[in-house]
Amino acid sequence: MLSIKQGSIAFIDAEPHAGKEYGGHDTTTGNIRRPVIVISGNDFNRVSGSFVMVFPITSQDKSRNPLAFPVLTNVQEGGIKGYIMATQILGYDFEARHGEVVGELDPGTTRKLAKIAQAMFK
Repeated sequence: MLSIKQGSIAFIDAEPHAGKEYGGHDTTTGNIRRPVIVISGNDFNRVSGSFVMVFPITSQDKSRNPLAFPVLTNVQEGGIKGYIMATQILGYDFEARHGEVVGELDPGTTRKLAKIAQAMFK
């Protein structure tokens, strides 16, 4: 298993969810997995046990949203094509949610997203 780092691209079980939270793709078919970007810092990830803070990824076209960032990874191999939604920081227990790291964002996009996350708390 790849280690959990800031900028990791991962899948987690996102159900149950409520309200406007991003959940699984289709609960009627049992697809409760959601792609996410780990935004919590590496030191936090090391000491938190398996708790991580993430931005969800959606497959909906969010190109007009200034806080949505396109992501494209190995689509031919079942990868991810969508938008990172830097509008919601979600916290998950990575192990309990059956988290799986499948890749990494480029360092520039990771830094940009980390700055947005920090700005949310100013």
